[in-house]
Amino acid sequence: MTATPAGEECGDHDSCPCCPFTNSIDAFSEQLAAQAFFGIRLYACRDDNGMLAADCRVNGEDFPAGAELLRAVIRNAQLTQ
Repeated sequence: MTATPAGEECGDHDSCPCCPFTNSIDAFSEQLAAQAFFGIRLYACRDDNGMLAADCRVNGEDFPAGAELLRAVIRNAQLTQ
């Protein structure tokens, strides 16, 4: 996965660090609307066989809605290595 250099726009692609959160933001509408601090962890990877795994946690607790959207984002992303 390549990152967009500092100071450059993301553009219309899914391979910069901000895109997985931005593209799965609908799952976090409740947290974003709250007047509270939340720790959000997004993790996605592919193994050597191309199998996708994703994990999402909010304040250390499993957050299936986020993981589902993250999997969809990563599945559709055209990542470069």
